[in-house]
Amino acid sequence: RALGLVARSQAGASGLKALSPPRPRRLSHKGLHTFILCPMRWFLESLPDMADSSADPEPLAEGTLTHSLIGDMFRALAGADGRLAPGALQSAPSLLKQLYGKAVAGTIRSFGPALQPSLEATEPRIVDRLIRLVKAEGEFEAAGWEIGKFEANLAWDREDLGLVLEGRADRLAKGAGGRFALVDYKKNGTPSASQVRIGSDGTIGDFQLALYALMLSASGLEPGVALYWSVESGKPLYVFGGDAEKPDWQSFMPERDAVESLIRSTVAAMDEGRILQARPDESTCSSCGLKPICRAHFASEAR
Repeated sequence: RALGLVARSQAGASGLKALSPPRPRRLSHKGLHTFILCPMRWFLESLPDMADSSADPEPLAEGTLTHSLIGDMFRALAGADGRLAPGALQSAPSLLKQLYGKAVAGTIRSFGPALQPSLEATEPRIVDRLIRLVKAEGEFEAAGWEIGKFEANLAWDREDLGLVLEGRADRLAKGAGGRFALVDYKKNGTPSASQVRIGSDGTIGDFQLALYALMLSASGLEPGVALYWSVESGKPLYVFGGDAEKPDWQSFMPERDAVESLIRSTVAAMDEGRILQARPDESTCSSCGLKPICRAHFASEAR
């Protein structure tokens, strides 16, 4: 029945114009980002068993493996004070070799055994990158941050909008003065500095950590630093705090307002029933595996 709805026209009051998801709605960063790009894609991916499976599973599996190893590694290297134990850097190589097989086994349970040879072959490279991460942790600790929690769940109940925003931070670390650092690990590159700032049109290109920081603040915890870390390059991109252009959470107010605007415009679009609006665009559509059932690509919808 859902696919039949997709094939029908949105035009007119008798069509799908008033189709609106019930409240309270639940959105993750990924869901919010997808809706902004293309409401039709968001709708299709929201259907049971309809998630886009066209992506190459190998880099996804490697990313899952890497994230798992980062959390396991830091938990094993942590001392009683919540920081790296003495000799952590020296023990990291042997520790990672012990952890790697377990992490591979956990990953192939999700992605299938066909990827086991490629994941095992990446061990020297991933271990090298994570040892560099342990070295960099010394500078992070010197700035006052503990190791903290990994895969920390975040939520923001927007009763005023009938919306619950949900997220999971790769890492949430407590620092001096009770402030918190949000860290998101990227397997390859991070967003650019311009993408995490407001553009000339008043919007923000990459808002993942900005949204997570808003969730954290709404829970009563003060964000102190937000940064992306590229595992491959071994370099951070500070969104705010640290050596960022925006030195603290207060100076990040324009970006916070931009994210709030995105949230409100998305809720307004849902309230108006515009969840089947297709926004065909070459860059967006080229990465979408749902084109065969998207009305924007039907012959009757020729552009």
